[in-house]
Amino acid sequence: MKANTATKGAAARARLELAPALALHGEAAPLLGPLIRLRPELGPALMLAPGRDVHARAAFALAATAWGDGPVALADALLTRRPRDLLAEALGPGGAHPRLHRLLSRGRLPAWPLSSYAALDAALRAGVADALDARAALVGGARVGAAIDAAQVADLSDLVGGGADPALRRARLALPFRHDRAALASALAALRPRGAAAPLEGLPEGAGRRALRRRAEAAVGALRSPHAALRLGGGWEVLETVRALWDVGRDLSLCCARGGWEAAPYAVALASGASLFAFHRGHGVLARCPLALGVVAASEVRGRRNRDAGAAVQEGLRDALRDAGLAVVEVDLGDALRALLAGGEGLDVEDAALGDAEDADVGNGLAAGPDGGAQPAAALAA
Repeated sequence: MKANTATKGAAARARLELAPALALHGEAAPLLGPLIRLRPELGPALMLAPGRDVHARAAFALAATAWGDGPVALADALLTRRPRDLLAEALGPGGAHPRLHRLLSRGRLPAWPLSSYAALDAALRAGVADALDARAALVGGARVGAAIDAAQVADLSDLVGGGADPALRRARLALPFRHDRAALASALAALRPRGAAAPLEGLPEGAGRRALRRRAEAAVGALRSPHAALRLGGGWEVLETVRALWDVGRDLSLCCARGGWEAAPYAVALASGASLFAFHRGHGVLARCPLALGVVAASEVRGRRNRDAGAAVQEGLRDALRDAGLAVVEVDLGDALRALLAGGEGLDVEDAALGDAEDADVGNGLAAGPDGGAQPAAALAA
């Protein structure tokens, strides 16, 4: 009989500790069931509390348990002390930002891990919590008063702390999502060594997306080609800056114009030197000439609205490139290697005749010497 009573008691305690209302307290929920058995009047206080007090008491319960407070002391604190004060104590000696408790009225339930409250407090102290409102506006909600969750707070971590980039902080309203700020950080990492980041670094506090875009265009447009000093004959001129490339693209209605779908990758190709861009005013054509491993191809030459420039114009460009001392090839090296390395599923007659004998030197650069030993394959060409 006693064993049966004990089993029923354990089941009742389990139901109490897993009650849906307690689950709103998140990670603190398992801690609260025993406290309600100890202080039954705590149950209504927890169940009827507004959302911000649910957050505050859950944070304190987690912190106090970590400190080693006993259940009696914890239950008494939850019953008698103001939730705002509990929240401040949970966050340690520095307390809580004055706005934190009120802001948690917008916090989604269940309650969060203790670290999330500390992160939101840090965002308030750093002055970047307004990015939460900008984020809400972008996803179609109300700019002010939208619900906040722990994942959104974690998304602000790159804006908090001594290592946070001031340029990213100033761009937070234009780029309230971390993945967008990561794109800005990547761009700044490339622009700063080239002395081209000033427009973005000068973004004013609270600037919006249009202001950011104008400054990004100014910074990227000023990037110069490593081939800017190259002079071509035959009426061809090397485009020296990304801005010049965008302008030609606009005049010829090409996709490399500013705002076009190829504007960004072509800008990278020009600024990195991966491609040389040449313009012929007389013919009204733009040429993209990929450079790799010491050779240049003139395989992409287009007129207005991507019209083909014709064989004679392309040959004239190749002559101009050769006269400038460049090694000109007919096919872009990337396309050439792709063609050589692709396929291989079927064998033609010659492959079948050769069998595997020709493959002995593949992979290690060695071939059989006269005595049967291995020697560098390059030596065979000597």
